[in-house]
Amino acid sequence: MQDWLSTLQKAGTLLKYKNLHLHGVLTYGIILFLWRNMTLFFSLEKLEKQADGNDPKFMQILWDHHQRKLLKRPTLNKVRYKPINGSSYLLNPQPLFNQNIDIAYVVQYVKLAARRDYTLFTLFQQIALDLSYFPDLDVMAVGRNPLLIVKTKHIQFKSEEIYYGAKFR
Repeated sequence: MQDWLSTLQKAGTLLKYKNLHLHGVLTYGIILFLWRNMTLFFSLEKLEKQADGNDPKFMQILWDHHQRKLLKRPTLNKVRYKPINGSSYLLNPQPLFNQNIDIAYVVQYVKLAARRDYTLFTLFQQIALDLSYFPDLDVMAVGRNPLLIVKTKHIQFKSEEIYYGAKFR
């Protein structure tokens, strides 16, 4: 919580410096708007169906979807795959495409992150995946992934937690 407050204070200072005297609520809204714009929404079901079990193709489709969202001009980006818009989400997806880690770990990371509820993130900034909702999940297999931290009750996503300054619970 302290990191979030310091971010708000920095943003308020920046806005005052630019002669924009705004109240804390509006500053919070602006930061939340910018924060949410770093979120990539997709449908895991559509993505898995198009990739057909092929991990490199899975990441290529996700990369193309990410690039289309960044460009905001569909005419510049040649559409190779069907749209995969949906309610699954990734926070700060850019580092996942730049990792020098086995692609199977990155795909596992995306699939687990897609199981989270965006409402919990919006209301409580909960980034971790609660394991109580998924008792059938093989925790031992997930524990070997260098991009994840497995605790007794939840799975933490390293790049998202580090990027957003959230404390590991």
